[in-house]
Parts: sequence; C-alpha cells; structure tokens
Amino acid sequence: MAAEYDLTAFPNPFNDNTSLSFDLPKSSDVNVVVMDMLGRVIETKSLGRLSAGKHNEVLTSFGAAGSYLVKVDINGTIVYKQVIKQ
Repeated sequence: MAAEYDLTAFPNPFNDNTSLSFDLPKSSDVNVVVMDMLGRVIETKSLGRLSAGKHNEVLTSFGAAGSYLVKVDINGTIVYKQVIKQ
C-alpha cells in the first residue's frame, strides 16, 4: 500500500531542509509529523485536503544533527520515511 505513494525525501542526508515528495492516487487528507528517533514530536503539519497527483513539502524544523522519522498520514494510511540531518 505504501509503495503507491512513492514517498521520497531529497536531499537525504541534508543540512538545513529536505523536500518531501509523494504521489496521491486520489484527493486525500494529509498530515505530516516529524519525530526524533525517541518518538518525540518535533513538528506537526496539517496539509489539508490535497488533490490527486504529485506533491512536495519542504521540511525545515529539525533539531541537532542525527536521524529523524517523518510520518505521513494519508487518509489514515501511515507511511514513514527516515531522514538524516548532517
């Protein structure tokens, strides 16, 4: 199921920000949560209802260098992407 969304982050690893890209097969409600590896929430973004197609969201809210987990909720389907801040 997650493969249909083609979730990517570029660049990864990154210095200041990374662009999260995903495909929606149909109009969907999308929420993004950035967490550290201990599960602490760094940022929550409600993107609202997005139309079908390719979407990009620039993520900038990260703490110190390290690994982070980006959780994307698309109409209740959860997709994760690990990103690394240098």
